[in-house]
Amino acid sequence: MEDKLILRRVDLNLFRVFEAVMHHRSVNGAAKELNLTSSAISHALARLRRVLDDELFVVGSAGMEPTPRALELAPSISGGMDNFLTTLSEEYFDPARSVRTFTLAATDYAASVLIPPLIRFLSENAPQISIRVFPANQFDALKFLDERRVDLLVGWFANIPTRLKRTRLTVEYGDLVVRAGHPILSTPVTIERLFDFPHVVVELTGSGEQGVAGFLNDQGMARRTWFDRVVIESVADNGLVAHVPLTVPHYSVVPHILAQTDMIATMPRRMVAESIRVGSLVRLDIDYKTIEISVEAVSHRRSSSNSSNKWLLSTLKDVCKNI
Repeated sequence: MEDKLILRRVDLNLFRVFEAVMHHRSVNGAAKELNLTSSAISHALARLRRVLDDELFVVGSAGMEPTPRALELAPSISGGMDNFLTTLSEEYFDPARSVRTFTLAATDYAASVLIPPLIRFLSENAPQISIRVFPANQFDALKFLDERRVDLLVGWFANIPTRLKRTRLTVEYGDLVVRAGHPILSTPVTIERLFDFPHVVVELTGSGEQGVAGFLNDQGMARRTWFDRVVIESVADNGLVAHVPLTVPHYSVVPHILAQTDMIATMPRRMVAESIRVGSLVRLDIDYKTIEISVEAVSHRRSSSNSSNKWLLSTLKDVCKNI
């Protein structure tokens, strides 16, 4: 009975005000987003405070700071409203006939390894579905998801905000590789020998901010930016320091660099499999635990019940089983 009384007193638009203030931490920012006056936002907050019997937001040094109750309510309000609106507006999705463009934010690893089999599947089963791929870097990953500019973010992560959902696609391994004929191959390879040669490192954000243990924490999302476990752990493990004269933001350029230098690199196994098969690169046989990571697709929880997004996630999982 009490829940019904609360519903009668709540205008659903109040929850959009709540979301906007939570996002901007500012009445003025929320007003601009919703195209309302600051006075209208303040009145809406006052109504919501009375209904929920909580201050929800208080003025602090960083703007309108949410109360513990507001933080507790935020995921449910955001997810509930978006699911409700999506359900009302969603049309029946038939992948074989639908004309639709999905947008992914992904590293060049995902573009090189996951996109080709996905496109092959789409050409045979959903020919009018298109895929757009944006680079996933530290500046746009969360912003693009929150603003609905991308459907999925593909990569490897430690922590993600509660408003997002993660789906494991596959597992990847890191291999130490060099060019064929590299001088390190003339003798048995040891950890110590690795540090006799320069290393090229892939730093995915291209920002120079490697973070802790190869992870960068960006607004609640800890994303792996370095894949090179040997370089990261060198000092801690044995006091050796790797010489890293080159850092690049893309894996795809590394084989070309290795081909013309005596550098060593740690690369995702699937990205160098063909180069190793034809003999242009060699995987180092070394007594060292290979790095193992989960490749995941991250989506916004508001889209979790959307049939088209559910289909895309399911399709990605299926194509990843065969790569």
